[in-house]
Order: sequence, then C-alpha cells, then structure tokens
Amino acid sequence: MLFESLDKLPTPLARAQLGAALALGNDAPRAERAFAAALASGARDRWLFDYGSPVRDQAAVALLLKESGLLPGRLQTLIGQLPGGDTKPQSLNTQEQAWLVAAAGALGRNGGVTRVSLDDRSLPPAPVVTVGLTGAATARNLGDQPVWQTVSVTGVPVQAPGPGRAQMRVTRKFLNLDGSTLDLSHLRQNTVFVLLLEGTAEDRQAHRIQVMQGLPAGWEIAGRLQGGEAAGLPWLGKLSDTEAQPASDDRFLAVVKLTEDQQAFRVAVRLRAVTPGNYDIPGADVSDMYRPGVFARQGANRIDVLPAP
Repeated sequence: MLFESLDKLPTPLARAQLGAALALGNDAPRAERAFAAALASGARDRWLFDYGSPVRDQAAVALLLKESGLLPGRLQTLIGQLPGGDTKPQSLNTQEQAWLVAAAGALGRNGGVTRVSLDDRSLPPAPVVTVGLTGAATARNLGDQPVWQTVSVTGVPVQAPGPGRAQMRVTRKFLNLDGSTLDLSHLRQNTVFVLLLEGTAEDRQAHRIQVMQGLPAGWEIAGRLQGGEAAGLPWLGKLSDTEAQPASDDRFLAVVKLTEDQQAFRVAVRLRAVTPGNYDIPGADVSDMYRPGVFARQGANRIDVLPAP
C-alpha cells in the first residue's frame, strides 16, 4: 500500500525508511526504487514540524542506504554531499545531531585503519586516531586512502559571545513603571522596573522560539507578565501569548509560537535590583527551539547597582 503511494510520502526520510523496510524483506527491486525516490527528492524549503531538515534527511538516507547494501554508486555521491568539518554542532538541532552521529558510525564501520603521522612522528594505526594538541601541528596521511580530519576545541571562553543574528531580530528596552526609559547608569537598589523584549522573524515561516534574557547577579524577577494587556501598566500595550515561562531565577525565559502571518513578538517581565555592585549583563537572545541556526543575539555589557539612598 505504501509503495503505491511512494510519490506522496512527504520527506526523503520517509521514502528511505520504506526502502529500508523493503530491503529487509528481500524486495530489492522495489527497495531500490524507494531509495531512488528519496535521492531524487528536492531539498525542503519549508519547515515541517517533524523536526526534520535537509541535513537530517541527507544523513538518514545515507545511513539507511548504507545498511541496505543497495545502490553503492549512489551512496558515494550522497556521502560527498554530507556536511563537512565546517559544520557547527551548536547550529544543529537534536535530530540532525543524532542522525549525523548514526550515519558516521555506519559509514565508518569496517573501514580499515588510519595511518597518519603528527609532526613526522607515526601514530599507532586505528580506525579513528585521536591525539591531544597544545599548539600548531602538521598531520600527514601515510596510507593510500583519503583521511578525514577534524579539530575539536574545548574550554571556557575568555569573553562573552558577540552579537549575531540569522533570519531574526531582537531589541530590548528597560522602562520605569510609568513607561519612561530607565537610566541603567543610575540604577539603585530596590528599584522595580520593566524589561520589554521585542523582535521578529524574517523568513515568513512558523517558529516556536525561546526568548531569553540572562539576569545580572544583583537582579531578580519581581513579577511575570502574561499575554495581553498588563494590569497596572496601560502604557505597555499588548504582549504576546506565551506557551511557557519557566520559573528560573538566573534568567527570564519565555516560549512563543510564531506563525507565517504573525512574525513579531513582544514579551515583558518586572525586575528588581536587589544587591549593589558591578555586574555583567548578557545580551537578549532569541532562537528557534528546533532550528538553532535561526537566532538573534545581542552583545554583553556591564551595569552598576547603586546602594539605596
């Protein structure tokens, strides 16, 4: 039944999964047709809430095709199209990460050993050679097959991330309770004020976003504001409905659903300055919860909380 509706299956992954099932049932001719249909599918240009993406589909099709043992020539072409070493893990969603790891495991299985040298020193042959570096080094392939290499860096950043954005915008305002602009350079202990975060998506697609503002150590949340008109704050205007506002004490976070017709959002929270001192204040941050590469982020700054008069 599904095979007769092959062209109606919505994603390359669905077609490849059908091909994998047919291959397990020893129906190679129809399995190859299903895999060919998966490979012929164009890259999706709209977001479907199956948590998929072109990267996820490519990795999944490569994995299923490898495990089926069919169409080896087409598999090599597909492998050459997979994301390379310039892929940033933080820009991938969990589906993309999981399928890429699974595909790497399947494609690297029974692949023989890697023979390389580092700074003219031969390393023990192994399927995957890992070595720690403390500085620049020169690696050389001692074998007769191509070798993939990647460099992973771990550590604590020496400074906060700078501003950046991709297909989203975010702005931030600090306001007194009468609606006037708050002067952060003269913020005093026990002052209660409003943080207003506004922004928009720019791709005319649906998003489920998280809007976040990390709090300086000397601030606390004094009251969460829900969607609609805020009681006692008529000047604030209408706020976006939120799906969640987790009860965190080190940040304000709200989850908002954007649609193709409603791309803008407005969320706000009451804050209080509680402890005098000089603090880091992170920039406002908004990102698609399932597409981390769609985001906007402000730069960090420093603020003072002055003692109460």
